[in-house]
Amino acid sequence: MLDPAAVERAERSLDEFINSRLKAKDKANELEEAWAESERKHRQRRREENREAWRCFYLEQAERLERTAAELAASHRARAAMLGGGVVVTGARECRVFLCSPHQVPCRPVGRWCAELSPGGGG
Repeated sequence: MLDPAAVERAERSLDEFINSRLKAKDKANELEEAWAESERKHRQRRREENREAWRCFYLEQAERLERTAAELAASHRARAAMLGGGVVVTGARECRVFLCSPHQVPCRPVGRWCAELSPGGGG
């Protein structure tokens, strides 16, 4: 026959083992939840950093484009002023007479082909 005290000790030992496993499982679940929360915060921070980086890129690119366009426009104005000779720079569609060739041959009003009056050119 079984000793009742031995059975009681075995049951108590099993209960302690089961409780220790439950505590370990609860601890693991807590760690996993903390890790998941940490990962979520990290992803959110990374998205915000990337959004800010893209915002800065677009602003800087816009500034570069504006600067390049301004430099290009200034270069064209300087070239037109250097060529002189009846150039009216009030907008591309409002120019009345302009020079079409490196030989500074004035063209007809806007809308006509420049080659018509160019030296050696035909139309």
